[in-house]
Amino acid sequence: MPEAAPRPARVAVLGVPLADCGRGLALAWIRGWLHGREPRAVFTVNPEFVMAARSDPEFAKTLANADLNLVDGAGLLAAARLCGRQRPQRLPGVDLIPELCRICAAGGHPVYLLGGRSGAAAQAAANLLRDHPGLTIAGTAEPDDPAEQTAAICLAVRESGAHLLLVAFGTPRQEMWISTHMAKTGARVVVGVGGSFDLISGRIRRAPRLVRRIGMEWLYRLVREPWRWRRQRVLPRFALLALGQALRQRLGAGRAIQ
Repeated sequence: MPEAAPRPARVAVLGVPLADCGRGLALAWIRGWLHGREPRAVFTVNPEFVMAARSDPEFAKTLANADLNLVDGAGLLAAARLCGRQRPQRLPGVDLIPELCRICAAGGHPVYLLGGRSGAAAQAAANLLRDHPGLTIAGTAEPDDPAEQTAAICLAVRESGAHLLLVAFGTPRQEMWISTHMAKTGARVVVGVGGSFDLISGRIRRAPRLVRRIGMEWLYRLVREPWRWRRQRVLPRFALLALGQALRQRLGAGRAIQ
């Protein structure tokens, strides 16, 4: 891993920087950070993040300061590629967590699961232990009010000796919390994983592989969880804005060539 480069190359989609690399390189960066001492923040970003950042300067700053923003969402991947970047690959939290647990099991890095609800973190931990022999779960916790319990949370994670901290408080709360408090946890890599514990625990069924492959997982989840329409109503506007950015960039490149 190059010492001079603190984070991977990035491409901006509507002002939000995304890792301009494939899965393998993204995981290699995280593997290297697990051996370091400086805490690193990793977020899995979807179009809803991008739209929220446009109206929330603090959230936008948090995303800009992250060490690694991975693409989570077919629409965001398409937007990055419309900008002429072919390297980014989709790596949502539910796929990222097993990959990180494989790395942690092989490297002896303890993992802490923080957040979720109704026992999802504990069940997800049990499933990860079953699937990854040699993995150490340093602990799990589902705080009722993370903001009020921050001191106790950070102390518990620090005392657990966790190298990897997975945080599932929901967006944008988890990203803001990570940005503000990750150094107090003692963890080397802190990842915002949203609702991934529900999927890994089996509480919510994931879309079939074919549906995921054609980029329709968002529609599958909307059908099964209709309340998501409130979040997803920003998607048409995101698509128009991303298309506009791509057209402006291509027109600008064309003028430069002339």
